Amino acid sequence: MFRTLACAALAGEAHATCLKSGYIERVTNFATAVAGQSNTVIYMRTKSDDPFRYYAQTTDPAIAAAANSNVGGMRIDMRGDAATCPTGQLRFMGIAEALWINP
Repeated sequence: MFRTLACAALAGEAHATCLKSGYIERVTNFATAVAGQSNTVIYMRTKSDDPFRYYAQTTDPAIAAAANSNVGGMRIDMRGDAATCPTGQLRFMGIAEALWINP
């Protein structure tokens, strides 16, 4: 599969094991206590009729920009720093470490 790396935020050793493919359904941005910093929550589904959503948070402006520009767009892969991929209706992937856009 051909992948285009949209952005990778965290340098150093990766500890994430939650990698999911899907479509960005919604992105929510809100201010943090740190001046000039925004917290972004990215919601995605693996397919349009899934009853559940995965979501991850980031303060990295590059990941936020890639997510915002791809709402309802092409298929993406997103990696979060959660120790395992969760189950349930809302599945928190942790802090988004990377987001790939698949053409």
